[in-house]
Amino acid sequence: MRNRKDICVRKSNKIKKLPKLLLCRGGNFCLFKFATNVRSIKPNLKITKKAQEEVVGFVAIVVIVAILLVLLLGFSIKKPSNSNQESKDLYQFLESLMKYTSQCAISYEPDYSELGELIKECYSGASLCLNQKSPCEIAEEDIKNIIEASFKVGEAQGYKGYEFKSIYTETEDEAEKLMKDIILIKKGNCSSSYIGSEVLNPAFPGTISSSFKLCY
Repeated sequence: MRNRKDICVRKSNKIKKLPKLLLCRGGNFCLFKFATNVRSIKPNLKITKKAQEEVVGFVAIVVIVAILLVLLLGFSIKKPSNSNQESKDLYQFLESLMKYTSQCAISYEPDYSELGELIKECYSGASLCLNQKSPCEIAEEDIKNIIEASFKVGEAQGYKGYEFKSIYTETEDEAEKLMKDIILIKKGNCSSSYIGSEVLNPAFPGTISSSFKLCY
């Protein structure tokens, strides 16, 4: 007879790969552990730990880069550029301004003119509003009120000044141009850097350009 008190089921090939609970006589279970199993597990633990360290390092790098980008973006927004720049936001503002319904009705009320049309009437000088005010007076009043309601301008504010200008331009030949100021509204100091934009409106036989700039 064999010397072992418990005779277990004969080992299978699977036992060599993983620890197994095998049924022994008497309804008990025998736990077999093999040195080969322990050796095969240890390297996997080392690989897993190394992979975790690499993931943590990668995440830390991503977080640091994200923080640097946010700080750089904030710095670039707060610090105005020394050069004059075109602004898409101001272009959209000017387009909306030209579509604004003024307080001037030339033909009949309530057929009030848009500011773009009113600037043309101001240039032609041929009409008066029904309230007996000139188109130039109404246009300047409305434009000033809208600008100052939209932007905070002053020495203690983000913008030191602004300038709105409408000019009629007519090309007589390739070299000469006829230019005439229509409206000029200024406030504050605009001697340094600024952001601005311009819109063009046809006024046969020339063009009316309306420009607006905010000064730092």
